Amino acid sequence: MIEALTTDRPVCDDPNCDRTLPAEPAVVFQTPAGRRCAYDCPCGAVTITVVSPESTS
Repeated sequence: MIEALTTDRPVCDDPNCDRTLPAEPAVVFQTPAGRRCAYDCPCGAVTITVVSPESTS
């Protein structure tokens, strides 16, 4: 899973799915702790990514 999140586009987090997720997240939420992105997969799963402020510089 970590390898999937370090590529240009994340891969679905469902263990029975290996689809590449859309380029644009369905929801983006920014806080002082970092950026959270939610991706909807056609299989029905939702994958959340978190990027801390330190890793965005």
